[in-house]
Formats: sequence, C-alpha cells, structure tokens
Amino acid sequence: MTKQIVKATQKVSIHNVQIESRRNALKKLNDVIRKYAHVIVYLVLGILVINAFVIRGSKGCKAFFFSLIFCFLYAATDEIHQIFVSGRGAKATDVLIDGIGALMGIVIYKFMFKIYQKTKTESSPKRL
Repeated sequence: MTKQIVKATQKVSIHNVQIESRRNALKKLNDVIRKYAHVIVYLVLGILVINAFVIRGSKGCKAFFFSLIFCFLYAATDEIHQIFVSGRGAKATDVLIDGIGALMGIVIYKFMFKIYQKTKTESSPKRL
C-alpha cells in the first residue's frame, strides 16, 4: 500500500528535494501506515471476539473484559512470534497499539449493540 502512495505522491512532488530526506519521509509514512493497519485489524478482531463471547452467553462487563484480555494476549503472542522471524522484533508498544485497536472495536460493538437493543424494544409491540 505504501508503494502505491509513494507512486502517487512522486507525480506531484518536487524533484529537487534531497534523496535522503525523501527516504526518511517515506520510512516514516510506511511506519504510520503499518501502525494504522494494525489498529484496524485489531479493531475488527475486537468486534469479532466480543461478538463470540456475547453469542456464547457472556454479558456486560464480563464479555467486555474477557474480550479485551483475549485480544491483548493475542497481540502479545503475535509479538513473541515475531522474535523468531528474521528481520522482525517484538515491541511492547506494538502490543499497546494492537490493544487500543481491539478496545476501539469492543467499544464500537458495545455502542452499536446498545443502539440495536434500544431500537428493538421500541419497535416491539407493547403488551397491555
């Protein structure tokens, strides 16, 4: 994805800019894109995990905390796995970034579920 952005920006960028400063800017851009991608992927994971807990019968704070713990543990094991991959390394900040993405997904799910429950009760026929 970064390569496509670089191709698009090279068409409109100034060609007299020093090569080294362009490389540094591209490296920073690549890092930012990768971090945001992690947030989005873990946001989706958070939504799927809390949905699984809710379907299995966990409600409220229990589902929230179990989902958050599961996602943080998954992020931590992913970082541990990267220790064994050449050219990669484990960073605690990456676990935190992934966890924030999962937290965002869980909160979005809880918010949307609350709205769904509210509209469901409002649209159901009232008993006399």
